[in-house]
Amino acid sequence: MLISISNTTLSDDRLCMLRSMQNASVVLMGDGVYLCERLNDMGVDVMVYQPDAQTRGVDTSKYRTLNAASLVNLSDNHKTWVSW
Repeated sequence: MLISISNTTLSDDRLCMLRSMQNASVVLMGDGVYLCERLNDMGVDVMVYQPDAQTRGVDTSKYRTLNAASLVNLSDNHKTWVSW
């Protein structure tokens, strides 16, 4: 499952879900890139969409990043997408 997060508001239920999902790929896009440090500190393995992070001035040196081509490849490998 691919979970795309594009905003900075996550409910406690969604945070608990993210921590419990072992095989999910979590991609932070749009304003969601501001969550990279918080989610990483919680043990959630995140990938950050580089163009959005760069536009917002978010340092991604500690995180896996995606460009447009790698996002397309990732989406090809996941039949199910969830967008928050």
